[in-house]
Amino acid sequence: MKKILLVVLLAAGFNASAQNNSVKFTVSPSLALANNLAFSYERKFSDKLSVNARVNFTSKKAVPFNKIAKNQLGPILDSAGVNSDILDTRINSFGANLQLKYFPGGNALRGLYLAPYIGFQGASMNDFEFDFPDSSDPSIKHGGTVESGSLFFGGGIGIGNQWVANNGLTLDIMWLGLGWGTNNITFRGTDSSGDINYEEINNDVQDFAAENEEDFSQFGATVDSEYSSSDIKVFVKHPFPYVKILNFSIGYSF
Repeated sequence: MKKILLVVLLAAGFNASAQNNSVKFTVSPSLALANNLAFSYERKFSDKLSVNARVNFTSKKAVPFNKIAKNQLGPILDSAGVNSDILDTRINSFGANLQLKYFPGGNALRGLYLAPYIGFQGASMNDFEFDFPDSSDPSIKHGGTVESGSLFFGGGIGIGNQWVANNGLTLDIMWLGLGWGTNNITFRGTDSSGDINYEEINNDVQDFAAENEEDFSQFGATVDSEYSSSDIKVFVKHPFPYVKILNFSIGYSF
């Protein structure tokens, strides 16, 4: 009987010491708004340090906060002859996030932690139609296509708590993370008619950016463009907060 109890105690001790890994599913207000699903893997490296890697992806959904974007940017786009309905277009996105978690209590995977983090998020939007003016007669329009995508990169620092039950059930809550990053959006317009003067369109984009520079600067945004004989590309760059609020992760540690 004593031998059996000894084996049980050793097994329990081994189970507790072996909890150096954790797999989790994450939900949060921001992820829900963007229709994102997120999964993470955490690895303990010392009594006070672990590393958490997370990937997330989204199904097709309208641009996050598109109603706010349409209210603020819609009139500017419409005045330039660009249909603001592009802000309603559907997107697919994929991202990754890396956290270095510091547990001051010296029991990594459990307790209060501070976590500097970095991450990126790439997105592609559904192509939309756009009427390009004819090179010799602007009143003639040629139906073209605009491809669009974005890439965000940023970093910050957060504070949270993590609990691990004896059976391995894990709850991780990052209460708040504050950070900053940069979002780069690219639009590429093409058409199949071969009768488009992309240089002229590029000049129009440059004039549009100059005329509305003050409005864009309110958001810290810049607009630039380049062209070739077959397409035009428009680049929008703007800062964006990288904030985490009530990131709940539920999973299992082993």
